[in-house]
Amino acid sequence: MARSTTKGLVSGYEIAKTLNAKLEATTPAGETAKVVQPQMVYQYIRSGRIPSQEVDDGKGGTTKMVKEADAVAWIKSYLAGDTPNGRKSTDENVKRLLEQL
Repeated sequence: MARSTTKGLVSGYEIAKTLNAKLEATTPAGETAKVVQPQMVYQYIRSGRIPSQEVDDGKGGTTKMVKEADAVAWIKSYLAGDTPNGRKSTDENVKRLLEQL
């Protein structure tokens, strides 16, 4: 997972970027990979479904960042189907991706 300037913490954008790279890597040639928008990840952070902490953004404000372990745990649960609609994935690509995490 990409590293932020705060050791051991990642942004919602970094989580989405990592998840999208993993989804693309496991999508068979000729198929379109599912894309997770950073806004969706930030919504999960704001709602508390991804544990986060406030850190100084270096511009006089704060921003929410996520521990890498929490980000990986959320990615695993998201891929396993822990989504707002509660649908579980039966996609073989997702199963392979979960094995890689």
